[in-house]
Amino acid sequence: MAVQLHRKYLLGDFALDLDKCLLTSDSRGLHLPDLPFQVLLYLVQNRDRYVSRRELLDKFWSGSDSYEETLTRCISTIRTQLDDPPNAPCYIETRKKVGYRYIGPCEEVNLSDSVGASEEIEIEQVQGFAISIEEDGDPNQPFSALELPSPPGISKWKVTIFVCGGVALLVAALLYGRWQRASHITGAQSINSIAVLPLRNITGDPTNDYFSDGLTESLINLLSKVDGLSVLSRSAVARFKNAEQTPQEIGSQLGVAAILEGSVQKRGDSVRVAVRLVDVSDGRVLWVNDGADRPMRDLFLVQDEVARQVVAKLRLQINGEDQRRLSHHSTDNVEAYQQYLQGRYFLTNFATYNDLLRAVQYFNAAVSKDPQYALAYSGLADAYTGMALDFRTPREVFPIAREYAQRALQLDDNLGETHFSRGAVAYFFEWDWDTARRELDKAIALNAKTLETNSCYLHSLATFESPDQAIAEVQRALEHNPLSVGINSELSCSAYYAGRYDEAMTFSLQSLQIDPGYVYVHYNMARALGQQHLHEEAIKELQKAIAVWGRTPTILGELGYNYAAMGNKAEANRILAELHARSIDQFTDPYPTAFIYVGMGDKDQALSMLEEAFRDRSAWMPWIRVEPKFRSLHQDPRFLAILKQLNMQPV
Repeated sequence: MAVQLHRKYLLGDFALDLDKCLLTSDSRGLHLPDLPFQVLLYLVQNRDRYVSRRELLDKFWSGSDSYEETLTRCISTIRTQLDDPPNAPCYIETRKKVGYRYIGPCEEVNLSDSVGASEEIEIEQVQGFAISIEEDGDPNQPFSALELPSPPGISKWKVTIFVCGGVALLVAALLYGRWQRASHITGAQSINSIAVLPLRNITGDPTNDYFSDGLTESLINLLSKVDGLSVLSRSAVARFKNAEQTPQEIGSQLGVAAILEGSVQKRGDSVRVAVRLVDVSDGRVLWVNDGADRPMRDLFLVQDEVARQVVAKLRLQINGEDQRRLSHHSTDNVEAYQQYLQGRYFLTNFATYNDLLRAVQYFNAAVSKDPQYALAYSGLADAYTGMALDFRTPREVFPIAREYAQRALQLDDNLGETHFSRGAVAYFFEWDWDTARRELDKAIALNAKTLETNSCYLHSLATFESPDQAIAEVQRALEHNPLSVGINSELSCSAYYAGRYDEAMTFSLQSLQIDPGYVYVHYNMARALGQQHLHEEAIKELQKAIAVWGRTPTILGELGYNYAAMGNKAEANRILAELHARSIDQFTDPYPTAFIYVGMGDKDQALSMLEEAFRDRSAWMPWIRVEPKFRSLHQDPRFLAILKQLNMQPV
């Protein structure tokens, strides 16, 4: 009998045979010269990280830069044999100015080939070797292949027995290792925390970012429906979009046990979603999908397949209700879904009124494709609610938002998003505190991840309860969404309304650590700094917000307040004049204008602005009772009359 141990890497439809230096597909040898073979092998063996061009040049070409073009051709040869186009890779990913990384499926095996048998023995972390034991018909020479010269004083048959015993022990050790590994896998505990990294848009067209971002959020929402699985929110992972760190490094920073990463390519009527699931503890790739081109009509099937495979590879036990939630979609119309993703993209990232208009345009397109699409109606409600905060007359847009929110609830009252939309209208426009609180609680119970879209509504608890209780409630919400920049930011708002300005600054700085580009943080910091009489620092933070948001009434109100409070009334008056000129031909919320008059010490004008804001049904009115700038007005009869009409208790 002859036993040969050959180490191989199984790469999906391909195999790398280390002993034969051969790349095969369906047992057919492919033409891959020795150097490209060695480069591919090196990338596979270092698949947990990017390998730089410099590292490859140093290893295979003695560090000579004159082989740059040769390296490029080498990678091209590998891609050709793997049928792996660089613009939609399933095996070799290129990151500009970083290097290459093997991202495809990979399984390390050792194959034992014997006469009449072909059992596979799995080995991990064992260097390539071959052991041969041959038996022929001559009983006097049972181990001819292992026949060695006997050292002086040691008989030949003792050497033979020694070698034979060593081989037997080695084979036994390999088999034991296989059994131990299988036992470990069988008894392994489930992985109960995961981060879905932003899927990379590899089309080269930034206008397709909505699609990759939307699919990322859809996968987050799908996996969030599984009991016992903690899934980080979209904003918690947003900073890792196109990150150059390894999944292990990112997972360690996020504090999760598994990472799902990948890419999306949308081309005409086809889509390619290539993802892999990585165990953060050791960098093992737990699963890789086929990454094949699929018809766009199969998009929901692709999402479901990814979600089911992830749950299976994480070894989670799910019940029938989990299965039903994983397969539930708010629409079966892929075209409507794509329009919805575009609308949600503009709504989530809006900085200007035009962004909100584009969101409305796409949501309407989604509804026209599927009139029963609850999430699209919810998106319309949220977009019109956003308009009322700085751009349009609340009395004009909130009734529209209410109509869409009610329609969304009629279509599907099991979505957290629909309850949030209805609750936001009750809070910002109707001032119906009981309905607002009921809808908020329902939304959180159904899907805490919906807080990401409407997190500003979260600290509405400052209206219902004491500001200190509001902070505690927001902190509880943060437990469902660790590292959420939006909810961390609302924690800063709650601390501001509670008069805990140092904490407000701390929470804002934490938000900046999560996402340095989150503009809302600078607005929150400015408010806290203003109440600490650090007006120059507050103005600097407001200028950062203006650079992105523009000179909105809310920002101008804060800016004018700080100028007035620091004694620069000339600049404060210039801002007042700017707001007045704007109000002639467009809605300008009088609520933030009251800030400037408070800073000037003009209580009468400040109260007039608040009375006008009440008549306009300003979306800022729910916070009038806890706004620190208005403390000097608390005992004024006109201020108390406003509180009474709002059904609020005196401070």
